Amino acid sequence: GVVSFVPPLLATLLAVASRRLVFSLLAAVFVGEVLRHGWLQAVPRGVGEHLVGKLFSPWHIQVLGFTCMLLGTVRVATVSGGAQAVVDRVCGWVRSARSTRVATVLLGCLVFFDDYANCMLVGPTMRPLSDRYRIAREKLAYLVDSTAAPVAGLVLVSTWVGYEAGLFQEVGQELGLALEGYALLFAALPFRFYCVFALVAALTCAILGRDFGPMLRAERAARRAAP
Repeated sequence: GVVSFVPPLLATLLAVASRRLVFSLLAAVFVGEVLRHGWLQAVPRGVGEHLVGKLFSPWHIQVLGFTCMLLGTVRVATVSGGAQAVVDRVCGWVRSARSTRVATVLLGCLVFFDDYANCMLVGPTMRPLSDRYRIAREKLAYLVDSTAAPVAGLVLVSTWVGYEAGLFQEVGQELGLALEGYALLFAALPFRFYCVFALVAALTCAILGRDFGPMLRAERAARRAAP
C-alpha cells in the first residue's frame, strides 16, 4: 500500500538534507523493517536478512567482484592516460559552441563503463571549452548527465550491468523464471526507453541548440556574460 513509499521517500529526504548516503539508506532499511516486522524484530531481521544474508550471498559476491575489477580497470585507464587521450582526440575538432556540445555527447557515449566516472571525466574536461564558447553550465550538466547513466544502462560492460543483473537474479528466483540475471538483463535491453530517448534528446539538443524554459534563460545569461 501507500506505506511502502515511506522507506524510499525517507532515504531521499535524508540524503538531500544530510548529504550522507549510507546513513540515509540504513535509516530507510531500518524504518522498512519496523513497518514490516515491528520494533522488536527490526534490528535482528534487518541485520540477518539485509546485511549478513546479502553480503555473503554467492551471487552478490560475484557482482561485487565484477564491479571492483571494472573500477580497477577504470583507474588503470585513467592513471595511464588512455582516458585522457580519448578526450583529447575528440576535443581536437572543437571549434564552436555546437561542436562543443556534440563533443560532450560523444565523450559521454565513449566513457560508458561507469556513470560516475563519466561525470567526473567528461564534466571537468569540457567545462573550459563550454565557458570559452559561452555555453551555460546548466546545459553542460544536462548533456553530461543525459549521457552518463543512459549509456551505462545500455552497454553490456559497465558497473550498472553487474548491479542490475543482481536485481534481475533476485526477481527471477522469486518468480521462478528459468533465466538468470544476465539473461534477463539482456532480454530487457530493447525496453529501456528512457536510456534511448535521453540519448536522442541530448544529441538533438546539442545539434540544434534549441532551448526553452529555465534552460533558455540560463543560455541567454551565459551569452551575455563577459568572455
